[in-house]
Amino acid sequence: MIKLLLSILFIIFSSNSKSENLTTSDLNFKNNSLDPYKIEFVVSSYNLEKKTFLAGIFVELKKDWKIYWENPGMAGLPPKLNWNEVSNINNGSLLFPAPKKFEFFDIKTFGYKNKVIFPIEIQILDEKKSIKGLLKFDAQVCNEICIPVEKEFYIEFSTKTKFDSTKKNEIKKFLETVPVKRDFVNKAILKEKKLIIELKNDFSLTKETLIVIENKSFQIFPKTELDFKNDKVFITSYLNKLDDKILKSNKYKLSIFSKKLNVYQNFTVSNKDIYEYNLINIIVISFLAGFVLNFMPCVLPVLSLKLTSLVSLIQNKTSYIRKSIFFQVLGIFSSFLLLSLFTIFLKFAGYQIGWGFQFQNQYFLIFLTILVFAFGLNILGVFQIRLPGTVLFYINKFSVNNFRDFSSGFLMTLLATPCTAPFVGTAVSFALSGDYYDIFLVFQIMSLGLSFPLLLFFFFPQLIKIFPKSGNWLNIFKKLMATLFLLTGIWLLSILLQNYNFDKFNSKNNDKVNWIKWDINKQPNLIKELLSKDKIIFLDITAEWCITCKYNKLFVIDNESIVKIFNDMEVIPLQLDWTKKNYKIEKFLFSKERYGIPYNEFYSEKYRNGYLLPELLNEKVLINAINKIKN
Repeated sequence: MIKLLLSILFIIFSSNSKSENLTTSDLNFKNNSLDPYKIEFVVSSYNLEKKTFLAGIFVELKKDWKIYWENPGMAGLPPKLNWNEVSNINNGSLLFPAPKKFEFFDIKTFGYKNKVIFPIEIQILDEKKSIKGLLKFDAQVCNEICIPVEKEFYIEFSTKTKFDSTKKNEIKKFLETVPVKRDFVNKAILKEKKLIIELKNDFSLTKETLIVIENKSFQIFPKTELDFKNDKVFITSYLNKLDDKILKSNKYKLSIFSKKLNVYQNFTVSNKDIYEYNLINIIVISFLAGFVLNFMPCVLPVLSLKLTSLVSLIQNKTSYIRKSIFFQVLGIFSSFLLLSLFTIFLKFAGYQIGWGFQFQNQYFLIFLTILVFAFGLNILGVFQIRLPGTVLFYINKFSVNNFRDFSSGFLMTLLATPCTAPFVGTAVSFALSGDYYDIFLVFQIMSLGLSFPLLLFFFFPQLIKIFPKSGNWLNIFKKLMATLFLLTGIWLLSILLQNYNFDKFNSKNNDKVNWIKWDINKQPNLIKELLSKDKIIFLDITAEWCITCKYNKLFVIDNESIVKIFNDMEVIPLQLDWTKKNYKIEKFLFSKERYGIPYNEFYSEKYRNGYLLPELLNEKVLINAINKIKN
């Protein structure tokens, strides 16, 4: 309560400072204890090329007194210049050097103590005439009370005036700390009452950095934190104590002050970026991601075989069928649970993880290729997979009669994890960029989606009757599934060969788009270089093992209308190939909070940080994106 009362009293003293019956003429800096400041106006030089004078407001303050920055914070008034009575002025900008942060209980303000020089760049209208008139400087200095400063300077000088150059270096010292405009914000989102700003990878800061975030009404975000995570820098501002008015604007300014650099950037948080991750949205996307995995080349043969095995059980009791399905579903849920726990452990240990990059691991590919070929040949009757007698004994002893069903669920998950599919990237990106709870939730909902076809038969076993009774057709169907297994094995083998010798086994290039193969290791700044030439760029991160990437290229990007638009607009198509492991590409994806591919993005002068496209493309989405970045 006392803390709150003191805060209120501070604001009252600040906001009613005009009631103090003190003026500059009443004060004497050297002799009078009531005089906390001394202020001078000095012109130090003239720049013939820029037609500007360099001047400064010199402010000296007594101990513990302060004068404010251009945004004083939660209390106080900023210094201002009034040029209304000065002639021959085109512009006279009062510049603000790097400030310090002051805290009085919960009240945060920004300003200067002891001594500060406010540099001024004065642009003359007519070089043949003098600048003259009455310059007014208004400010506020505070300690336990706040005093208004109303200082007037009669000025008269021209391009021929000889200035006191001894002050020039002093002014320049403070001028060097004035923040300059720079492009360093990668993206900003509002999530769970937090404003999260991700800075670009080439922007390094320290914990001592002063960070100021404000909206266009000069309201500041009261609490900000700097976080260093996996080679990325994040600024987080907590909004729970903010007035809702601060969020009505989508235009913000971020200023950063450190020993090495002082910069600022105006940025926006668009409606697309202000995406409150709705629980229902995530559940739906995660479910669809798991469901779509059923139709990927790795999983489809296993699912089809399980359905045919259910058909062979059509003569059995419903309870027996449900028991078989239950253990299959249990295998899927258990394996996804282990996967989520393993992912949480890796994230806790500080590792960056993604989805689908298992295909870059030759040992995983060898294991998976052998496994898929073995299943295919086993179905064709080339050989039988027999468990050792000891294992069978313990299985029977502990009544694990549905071990095969349970293990088939594990197999489905094992084959699903490397697969890329629509919705998978969105779901996994949310999970891996979120908290541990997000990982657990997304993976378990994905397991529900993967299990959905089996669950349909669990709750409605009569659906099995839509299939013909077991007979010769079933043998033919099993051979067809075996063929799918063998084709999947051949596909996996081709990827394995590319990992060993990429150039020799790379697929033939029949693309209609003239891709520029981007070597990110040799040209890490290629996008920046092209943007500096005012180019429009289309980036495609792909891989030979990415089925969705193949679909996007074949049915959308290579569409004649899209190719024509690319050519007419002189779009530069860049392509990164992630078939083989590449740390730089991985780092690029993680910097964008994407943890898998496909990845497609436009860059232009308007969208220097990129305009990201959905995983599954269509012609309409691509054309709308082109029109947006063009306009």
